Amino acid sequence: MVTTATNLGSLDSIPQARWDMLSTKRIFFGHQSVGADVIDGINDITNQSPRIRLSIRHTRAPEDFARPVFAESNIGKNGDPKSKIDDFRKVMESGVGSSVDIAFFKLCYVDIGPKTDVDALFAYYKTVMDGLRAEFPKVRFVHSTAPLTRMDSELKLAIKKLLGRDGGAAANLKRMAYNRMLVGTYGSEGNVFDIARYESTLPDETRVVHQIDGRDCLGLAPGYTNDGGHLNRTGRAIVAKELLQLLQATP
Repeated sequence: MVTTATNLGSLDSIPQARWDMLSTKRIFFGHQSVGADVIDGINDITNQSPRIRLSIRHTRAPEDFARPVFAESNIGKNGDPKSKIDDFRKVMESGVGSSVDIAFFKLCYVDIGPKTDVDALFAYYKTVMDGLRAEFPKVRFVHSTAPLTRMDSELKLAIKKLLGRDGGAAANLKRMAYNRMLVGTYGSEGNVFDIARYESTLPDETRVVHQIDGRDCLGLAPGYTNDGGHLNRTGRAIVAKELLQLLQATP
């Protein structure tokens, strides 16, 4: 395993005025199970920090956006990424897009596998999101990278390759390809929730990187998961911290 430096930053230096401003926003976050882990992480942080006050509700009903809220809801179907993109559009066009300040959703690791056509998937995502941005110009749309899964050690990967298995490498490489397109398109706007980056960054600010056929392949840090895909208490706190840092930067 190779590691490279990355700076995670901190919530401690953010002025109280920024958290007060965030508490006045109407936010929608569409997700499935890893997103629920992130919500749990936000709750962990806010329970320990009275400076951050968010009204988190499980809802997608337009009437619930008449006042400040951090609304979160399941969208689409796992394994069918286009269903999530379509469902997010449905939520926005149901009336939420006319009221919300910040809106985003995330795909899951099960939505991108070794055989996924990531070029076609990202093209579909971009078409829908560009349409929503034109339809709702006042909304800050945040774009989330696809989560990763934990990979085997390089020795185990080599053994599995001999046995005709890849130990998760092919799927993570596909997720990385999708993520590169997303960051390359939207990164300069400061609106990317780079969950793959945070999942693959250790507390000492190094990255979890495997060498796969001469290519770097990021993986979910082993200490951030109990099952290889979902976030445990440590992982969800790290990812949630970065999401809060991104959201408070809203003008």
